[in-house]
Amino acid sequence: MKRSTIDKQILSIALVMVGLLTIPILINPEKGTSFLQSVLNAITKNFGPFYLWACLAIFGFLLWLAFSRYGNIKLGTTKPEFSTFSWLALIFTAGIGSGIMYWGIIEWSFYYSAPPFAQEPQSLGAADYASTYGMFHWGFSAWAIYCLPSIPIAYALHIRKYDSVRLSTACRGIIGDRADGILGKIIDVCFMFGLIGGVGTSLALGTPLLAEGLHSVFGFEKTLTLNLSIVLALTVFFSICLYFGLKRGLKLLSDWNLYLYFGLHCFTGDGGFPMRRLRACSRLVFQKEERFANSY
Repeated sequence: MKRSTIDKQILSIALVMVGLLTIPILINPEKGTSFLQSVLNAITKNFGPFYLWACLAIFGFLLWLAFSRYGNIKLGTTKPEFSTFSWLALIFTAGIGSGIMYWGIIEWSFYYSAPPFAQEPQSLGAADYASTYGMFHWGFSAWAIYCLPSIPIAYALHIRKYDSVRLSTACRGIIGDRADGILGKIIDVCFMFGLIGGVGTSLALGTPLLAEGLHSVFGFEKTLTLNLSIVLALTVFFSICLYFGLKRGLKLLSDWNLYLYFGLHCFTGDGGFPMRRLRACSRLVFQKEERFANSY
């Protein structure tokens, strides 16, 4: 009999935590959203600088690790299951998701109109931040955060030969046998809670984008029913891909995602209608910036 790989206790606790956050928002959306916004503002204000420095430290540590004698250690001796293209497709689609489709178009204008660090909106300082701040999200720092936990997980799986990919198992070298106790459970629950939150964020970004596209192309009315239908359709589609497994499901899905990205790039990168609209918006922004600069 095949042993289940799902820890129902960890999953249940994580789902309860998500429920404790989402149910009050559903009951009173205005107060719930206001509370979460205040929590986000407090975290950003108190831990924002620490987060930025931590990202830089992680990136520096990975550079040192790659160019040190430890960089020659090979994690695993088996033949790769996928081609380089498929591995890149899996990493790309898992690491970026729908965020790049949402923020890739509006991020520059968002920071230009609502700049960080108390800059004046639509100023030269705002334009400087708008043209560079996005690299923090899509550049080396973001991928460094993804890379750091993958190293101990790969070490535990391929070198230590553990049959688990839990984050608590990867921490066994530091916490020892406590990985099997309460501390290990807490680590896994936090990981599962973050995983559910990440999936929810992707749906929250992708659903309005798809709803707007369906409204613009087919004339569907933007309602709660349409949003729920999109979420349900995406959930069913992804569940089918999971059912077929990593090789026949997620690999093909990731490959075709990358093909679509290339197709979208060719469609918007040769002077087509979407690119002309983006260029027109950029010209208006730069004209405003030039007028602002000439006023001094």
